[in-house]
Amino acid sequence: MKLLFLTRYDNFGASSRMRFIQYFEILRINGYEITLSPLLNSHYLDSIYSKKNPSYKLIIYSYLKRALLLTKANEFDLIIIEKEIFPWFPSWAEKLLSVFNIKYLVDFDDAIFHNYDLNNNYVIKKLLKNKIKSVISNSSCVIAGNEYIYNYAIKSKAKNIHIIPTVIDFNKYKNISKKSTEIFKIGWIGSPSTVKYLDIVKPVLVKLLNFINFELVIIGATPKDFFNIPVKVLKWTEESEALNISQFDIGIMPLSDDPWEQGKCGYKLIQYLACGVPVICSPIGVNKEIVETGKNGFFANNEDEWLNAFLSLHNSAFLRFEYGKYGKNKVIEKYSLQSRGQQFVEIVKNVCKS
Repeated sequence: MKLLFLTRYDNFGASSRMRFIQYFEILRINGYEITLSPLLNSHYLDSIYSKKNPSYKLIIYSYLKRALLLTKANEFDLIIIEKEIFPWFPSWAEKLLSVFNIKYLVDFDDAIFHNYDLNNNYVIKKLLKNKIKSVISNSSCVIAGNEYIYNYAIKSKAKNIHIIPTVIDFNKYKNISKKSTEIFKIGWIGSPSTVKYLDIVKPVLVKLLNFINFELVIIGATPKDFFNIPVKVLKWTEESEALNISQFDIGIMPLSDDPWEQGKCGYKLIQYLACGVPVICSPIGVNKEIVETGKNGFFANNEDEWLNAFLSLHNSAFLRFEYGKYGKNKVIEKYSLQSRGQQFVEIVKNVCKS
Protein backbone atom coordinates (compact mmCIF):
# COMPACT_ATOMS: atom_id res chain seq x y z
CA MET A 1 0.00 0.00 0.00
CA LYS A 2 1.34 3.41 -1.01
CA LEU A 3 0.63 6.49 1.09
CA LEU A 4 1.28 10.09 0.06
CA PHE A 5 1.56 12.55 2.96
CA LEU A 6 0.88 16.15 2.00
CA THR A 7 2.06 17.94 5.12
CA ARG A 8 2.31 21.68 5.71
CA TYR A 9 5.95 21.53 6.82
CA ASP A 10 8.89 19.17 7.13
CA ASN A 11 10.18 17.80 10.44
CA PHE A 12 10.88 21.34 11.67
CA GLY A 13 7.15 22.07 11.91
CA ALA A 14 5.64 20.74 15.15
CA SER A 15 2.20 19.98 13.70
CA SER A 16 3.61 18.01 10.76
CA ARG A 17 6.08 16.18 12.97
CA MET A 18 3.63 15.21 15.71
CA ARG A 19 0.50 14.54 13.65
CA PHE A 20 2.19 12.59 10.84
CA ILE A 21 5.94 12.05 10.67
CA GLN A 22 6.25 10.31 14.03
CA TYR A 23 3.79 7.64 12.80
CA PHE A 24 5.94 6.69 9.81
CA GLU A 25 7.90 3.97 11.61
CA ILE A 26 4.83 2.04 12.78
CA LEU A 27 3.22 2.44 9.36
CA ARG A 28 6.30 1.00 7.67
CA ILE A 29 6.33 -1.89 10.14
CA ASN A 30 2.77 -2.59 9.01
CA GLY A 31 3.82 -2.73 5.37
CA TYR A 32 3.05 0.76 4.09
CA GLU A 33 5.26 2.58 1.61
CA ILE A 34 5.46 6.27 2.47
CA THR A 35 6.09 9.34 0.35
CA LEU A 36 6.38 12.62 2.26
CA SER A 37 5.85 15.91 0.45
CA PRO A 38 5.86 19.04 2.66
CA LEU A 39 4.37 22.15 1.11
CA LEU A 40 6.81 24.52 2.81
CA ASN A 41 10.35 23.85 4.02
CA SER A 42 12.28 24.93 7.09
CA HIS A 43 13.50 28.11 5.35
CA TYR A 44 9.90 29.33 5.27
CA LEU A 45 9.47 28.66 9.00
CA ASP A 46 12.81 30.32 9.74
CA SER A 47 11.51 33.45 8.03
CA ILE A 48 8.22 33.38 9.91
CA TYR A 49 9.86 32.81 13.29
CA SER A 50 12.40 35.55 12.57
CA LYS A 51 9.49 37.86 11.68
CA LYS A 52 10.82 38.32 8.16
CA ASN A 53 8.70 38.25 5.04
CA PRO A 54 9.04 34.82 3.41
CA SER A 55 10.18 34.68 -0.19
CA TYR A 56 7.21 34.88 -2.56
CA LYS A 57 9.27 32.97 -5.11
CA LEU A 58 9.60 30.14 -2.59
CA ILE A 59 5.85 30.10 -1.93
CA ILE A 60 4.97 30.13 -5.65
CA TYR A 61 7.51 27.38 -6.33
CA SER A 62 6.11 25.31 -3.45
CA TYR A 63 2.53 25.60 -4.72
CA LEU A 64 3.53 24.71 -8.29
CA LYS A 65 5.56 21.74 -7.08
CA ARG A 66 2.56 20.43 -5.12
CA ALA A 67 0.24 20.95 -8.09
CA LEU A 68 2.61 18.94 -10.28
CA LEU A 69 2.73 16.14 -7.70
CA LEU A 70 -1.07 15.93 -7.67
CA THR A 71 -1.00 14.85 -11.31
CA LYS A 72 0.42 11.58 -9.98
CA ALA A 73 -2.16 11.21 -7.19
CA ASN A 74 -3.69 8.08 -8.71
CA GLU A 75 -0.41 6.23 -8.12
CA PHE A 76 -1.16 6.14 -4.38
CA ASP A 77 -3.67 4.09 -2.43
CA LEU A 78 -4.39 6.96 -0.03
CA ILE A 79 -3.46 10.62 0.23
CA ILE A 80 -3.15 11.95 3.77
CA ILE A 81 -3.50 15.72 4.01
CA GLU A 82 -2.55 18.09 6.78
CA LYS A 83 -5.50 20.51 6.99
CA GLU A 84 -5.77 21.48 3.31
CA ILE A 85 -3.83 21.06 0.09
CA PHE A 86 -3.43 24.75 -0.80
CA PRO A 87 -3.81 27.25 2.07
CA TRP A 88 -5.69 30.45 1.17
CA PHE A 89 -7.00 28.93 -2.08
CA PRO A 90 -10.45 27.42 -2.70
CA SER A 91 -10.87 23.66 -2.29
CA TRP A 92 -10.54 22.91 -6.01
CA ALA A 93 -7.76 20.35 -5.49
CA GLU A 94 -9.71 18.36 -2.91
CA LYS A 95 -12.82 18.44 -5.13
CA LEU A 96 -10.83 17.11 -8.09
CA LEU A 97 -9.50 14.23 -6.01
CA SER A 98 -13.07 13.35 -5.10
CA VAL A 99 -14.27 13.62 -8.71
CA PHE A 100 -11.55 11.18 -9.81
CA ASN A 101 -12.35 8.82 -6.90
CA ILE A 102 -8.94 9.31 -5.31
CA LYS A 103 -9.23 8.69 -1.58
CA TYR A 104 -7.91 11.21 0.85
CA LEU A 105 -7.79 11.44 4.62
CA VAL A 106 -7.57 14.91 6.15
CA ASP A 107 -6.25 15.69 9.64
CA PHE A 108 -6.89 18.81 11.74
CA ASP A 109 -5.08 19.73 14.94
CA ASP A 110 -6.21 23.36 14.83
CA ALA A 111 -9.50 25.10 14.10
CA ILE A 112 -8.09 26.10 10.71
CA PHE A 113 -11.61 26.87 9.47
CA HIS A 114 -11.59 30.01 11.60
CA ASN A 115 -8.80 31.40 9.43
CA TYR A 116 -11.54 31.83 6.87
CA ASP A 117 -14.99 32.03 8.44
CA LEU A 118 -13.84 34.55 11.08
CA ASN A 119 -11.39 36.45 8.90
CA ASN A 120 -11.54 40.25 9.12
CA ASN A 121 -10.95 40.55 5.39
CA TYR A 122 -14.37 40.62 3.71
CA VAL A 123 -13.12 39.10 0.43
CA ILE A 124 -11.35 36.17 2.12
CA LYS A 125 -14.34 35.51 4.34
CA LYS A 126 -16.77 35.66 1.42
CA LEU A 127 -14.74 33.38 -0.84
CA LEU A 128 -13.36 30.87 1.65
CA LYS A 129 -15.69 30.71 4.67
CA ASN A 130 -17.01 27.30 3.57
CA LYS A 131 -13.73 25.98 2.20
CA ILE A 132 -12.91 23.57 5.04
CA LYS A 133 -16.48 22.25 5.04
CA SER A 134 -15.91 21.32 1.41
CA VAL A 135 -12.53 19.73 2.17
CA ILE A 136 -14.19 17.64 4.88
CA SER A 137 -17.31 16.61 2.95
CA ASN A 138 -15.25 15.42 -0.04
CA SER A 139 -12.84 13.40 2.10
CA SER A 140 -12.92 9.67 2.80
CA CYS A 141 -11.98 10.19 6.43
CA VAL A 142 -11.34 12.99 8.94
CA ILE A 143 -9.05 12.77 11.95
CA ALA A 144 -9.75 15.49 14.51
CA GLY A 145 -7.35 16.45 17.26
CA ASN A 146 -10.14 17.26 19.70
CA GLU A 147 -13.91 17.35 20.18
CA TYR A 148 -14.30 20.94 18.99
CA ILE A 149 -12.90 20.01 15.58
CA TYR A 150 -14.84 16.72 15.65
CA ASN A 151 -18.12 18.59 16.08
CA TYR A 152 -17.25 20.89 13.19
CA ALA A 153 -16.56 17.84 11.01
CA ILE A 154 -19.98 16.39 11.88
CA LYS A 155 -21.67 19.65 10.85
CA SER A 156 -19.63 19.56 7.64
CA LYS A 157 -21.10 16.15 6.74
CA ALA A 158 -17.93 14.11 7.16
CA LYS A 159 -18.39 10.50 6.10
CA ASN A 160 -15.98 8.97 8.61
CA ILE A 161 -14.57 10.78 11.67
CA HIS A 162 -12.11 9.79 14.39
CA ILE A 163 -10.51 11.67 17.27
CA ILE A 164 -6.79 11.22 17.83
CA PRO A 165 -5.17 13.72 20.21
CA THR A 166 -1.69 15.03 19.53
CA VAL A 167 0.68 12.56 21.18
CA ILE A 168 4.33 12.29 22.13
CA ASP A 169 6.79 9.45 21.67
CA PHE A 170 7.25 8.53 25.32
CA ASN A 171 10.57 6.81 24.58
CA LYS A 172 12.04 10.30 24.20
CA TYR A 173 10.89 11.30 27.69
CA LYS A 174 11.05 8.26 29.94
CA ASN A 175 14.75 8.27 30.89
CA ILE A 176 15.03 11.99 31.61
CA SER A 177 15.19 13.25 35.19
CA LYS A 178 15.21 16.69 36.79
CA LYS A 179 18.49 18.11 37.98
CA SER A 180 18.58 19.73 41.40
CA THR A 181 18.68 23.54 41.23
CA GLU A 182 18.14 26.31 43.75
CA ILE A 183 16.04 28.53 41.51
CA PHE A 184 12.34 27.71 41.07
CA LYS A 185 11.56 27.37 37.36
CA ILE A 186 8.22 28.23 35.78
CA GLY A 187 8.32 27.04 32.19
CA TRP A 188 6.59 27.58 28.85
CA ILE A 189 7.32 26.12 25.41
CA GLY A 190 5.93 27.45 22.16
CA SER A 191 6.64 29.52 19.07
CA PRO A 192 6.86 33.22 18.20
CA SER A 193 3.22 33.07 17.07
CA THR A 194 1.97 31.83 20.45
CA VAL A 195 4.25 33.72 22.87
CA LYS A 196 1.54 36.41 23.01
CA TYR A 197 -0.41 34.22 25.45
CA LEU A 198 2.22 34.86 28.11
CA ASP A 199 0.86 38.40 28.33
CA ILE A 200 -2.11 36.86 30.16
CA VAL A 201 0.07 35.86 33.12
CA LYS A 202 2.51 38.76 33.01
CA PRO A 203 0.70 40.77 35.76
CA VAL A 204 0.49 37.65 37.95
CA LEU A 205 4.18 36.94 37.57
CA VAL A 206 4.98 40.50 38.62
CA LYS A 207 2.89 39.96 41.78
CA LEU A 208 4.50 36.57 42.35
CA LEU A 209 7.90 38.24 42.72
CA ASN A 210 6.63 39.66 46.02
CA PHE A 211 6.26 36.12 47.40
CA ILE A 212 8.93 33.88 45.87
CA ASN A 213 12.12 33.91 43.81
CA PHE A 214 11.65 32.25 40.45
CA GLU A 215 12.83 32.21 36.87
CA LEU A 216 10.54 32.12 33.84
CA VAL A 217 12.05 29.72 31.31
CA ILE A 218 10.80 30.15 27.75
CA ILE A 219 11.61 27.66 25.00
CA GLY A 220 11.20 28.59 21.35
CA ALA A 221 10.37 32.30 21.46
CA THR A 222 11.43 35.63 22.92
CA PRO A 223 8.86 37.66 24.89
CA LYS A 224 8.60 41.43 24.84
CA ASP A 225 8.34 43.89 27.73
CA PHE A 226 8.59 41.51 30.65
CA PHE A 227 9.63 44.27 33.01
CA ASN A 228 11.72 42.97 35.93
CA ILE A 229 10.56 39.35 35.66
CA PRO A 230 13.68 37.15 35.44
CA VAL A 231 13.46 35.39 32.08
CA LYS A 232 15.67 32.75 30.52
CA VAL A 233 15.14 32.05 26.82
CA LEU A 234 16.22 28.72 25.35
CA LYS A 235 16.43 27.91 21.66
CA TRP A 236 14.15 25.06 20.63
CA THR A 237 15.66 21.91 19.18
CA GLU A 238 14.00 18.56 18.84
CA GLU A 239 16.93 16.91 20.63
CA SER A 240 16.89 19.19 23.67
CA GLU A 241 13.19 19.97 24.24
CA ALA A 242 12.41 17.01 26.53
CA LEU A 243 15.52 17.59 28.67
CA ASN A 244 14.80 21.31 28.97
CA ILE A 245 11.14 20.80 29.87
CA SER A 246 12.06 18.24 32.51
CA GLN A 247 13.94 20.96 34.40
CA PHE A 248 10.73 22.97 34.94
CA ASP A 249 9.07 22.93 38.36
CA ILE A 250 5.78 24.04 36.80
CA GLY A 251 4.63 24.15 33.17
CA ILE A 252 2.07 26.75 32.14
CA MET A 253 -0.40 27.19 29.27
CA PRO A 254 -2.37 30.44 29.44
CA LEU A 255 -4.95 30.94 26.67
CA SER A 256 -7.60 33.45 25.73
CA ASP A 257 -11.19 32.21 25.49
CA ASP A 258 -11.73 32.60 21.75
CA PRO A 259 -12.86 30.26 18.93
CA TRP A 260 -9.34 29.58 17.62
CA GLU A 261 -8.14 28.60 21.09
CA GLN A 262 -11.05 26.15 21.45
CA GLY A 263 -9.49 24.15 18.64
CA LYS A 264 -6.02 23.77 20.15
CA CYS A 265 -4.80 20.30 21.10
CA GLY A 266 -2.91 21.05 24.33
CA TYR A 267 0.39 19.72 23.04
CA LYS A 268 2.56 21.70 25.47
CA LEU A 269 0.53 20.36 28.43
CA ILE A 270 1.17 16.82 27.21
CA GLN A 271 4.89 17.55 26.95
CA TYR A 272 5.04 18.98 30.48
CA LEU A 273 3.18 16.02 31.96
CA ALA A 274 5.29 13.51 30.03
CA CYS A 275 8.26 14.97 31.91
CA GLY A 276 6.48 14.63 35.25
CA VAL A 277 5.97 18.40 35.51
CA PRO A 278 2.69 19.61 37.09
CA VAL A 279 0.77 22.22 35.13
CA ILE A 280 -1.31 25.36 35.46
CA CYS A 281 -3.47 26.34 32.51
CA SER A 282 -6.53 28.19 31.30
CA PRO A 283 -9.59 25.89 31.26
CA ILE A 284 -10.10 26.28 27.51
CA GLY A 285 -10.97 23.55 25.01
CA VAL A 286 -9.08 20.27 25.27
CA ASN A 287 -7.14 21.55 28.30
CA LYS A 288 -10.19 20.53 30.35
CA GLU A 289 -9.67 16.90 29.27
CA ILE A 290 -5.92 16.75 29.76
CA VAL A 291 -5.76 18.44 33.16
CA GLU A 292 -7.54 17.07 36.22
CA THR A 293 -7.63 19.57 39.04
CA GLY A 294 -6.20 18.08 42.20
CA LYS A 295 -4.47 15.28 40.28
CA ASN A 296 -2.01 16.70 37.76
CA GLY A 297 -2.45 20.45 37.92
CA PHE A 298 -4.66 23.50 38.33
CA PHE A 299 -7.02 25.55 36.20
CA ALA A 300 -6.79 29.32 36.48
CA ASN A 301 -9.43 31.76 35.25
CA ASN A 302 -8.15 34.98 36.77
CA GLU A 303 -5.13 36.55 38.46
CA ASP A 304 -6.02 35.30 41.94
CA GLU A 305 -6.40 31.72 40.73
CA TRP A 306 -3.09 31.86 38.86
CA LEU A 307 -1.34 33.29 41.91
CA ASN A 308 -2.82 30.73 44.31
CA ALA A 309 -1.91 27.88 41.97
CA PHE A 310 1.70 29.09 41.66
CA LEU A 311 2.04 29.37 45.44
CA SER A 312 0.42 25.99 46.13
CA LEU A 313 2.84 24.18 43.85
CA HIS A 314 5.83 26.22 44.95
CA ASN A 315 5.18 25.52 48.63
CA SER A 316 4.89 21.73 48.30
CA ALA A 317 7.53 19.58 46.63
CA PHE A 318 5.39 16.55 47.53
CA LEU A 319 2.40 18.00 45.64
CA ARG A 320 4.56 18.68 42.59
CA PHE A 321 5.86 15.12 42.68
CA GLU A 322 2.40 13.53 43.04
CA TYR A 323 0.86 15.68 40.32
CA GLY A 324 3.79 14.99 38.03
CA LYS A 325 3.60 11.24 38.58
CA TYR A 326 -0.14 11.13 37.90
CA GLY A 327 0.29 13.31 34.82
CA LYS A 328 3.04 11.14 33.39
CA ASN A 329 0.93 7.99 33.78
CA LYS A 330 -2.01 9.70 32.07
CA VAL A 331 0.19 10.65 29.12
CA ILE A 332 1.44 7.07 28.79
CA GLU A 333 -2.12 5.74 28.74
CA LYS A 334 -3.85 8.33 26.55
CA TYR A 335 -1.42 10.72 24.88
CA SER A 336 1.56 8.65 23.75
CA LEU A 337 2.58 7.23 20.40
CA GLN A 338 2.81 3.88 22.14
CA SER A 339 -0.89 3.96 23.09
CA ARG A 340 -2.25 5.61 19.91
CA GLY A 341 0.02 4.38 17.12
CA GLN A 342 -1.98 1.28 16.29
CA GLN A 343 -5.21 3.30 16.23
CA PHE A 344 -3.73 5.48 13.48
CA VAL A 345 -2.64 2.40 11.54
CA GLU A 346 -6.12 0.82 11.78
CA ILE A 347 -7.79 4.00 10.54
CA VAL A 348 -5.47 4.12 7.52
CA LYS A 349 -6.01 0.42 6.87
CA ASN A 350 -9.79 0.71 6.93
CA VAL A 351 -9.84 3.75 4.63
CA CYS A 352 -7.57 1.99 2.13
CA LYS A 353 -9.88 -1.04 2.13
CA SER A 354 -13.14 0.92 1.83
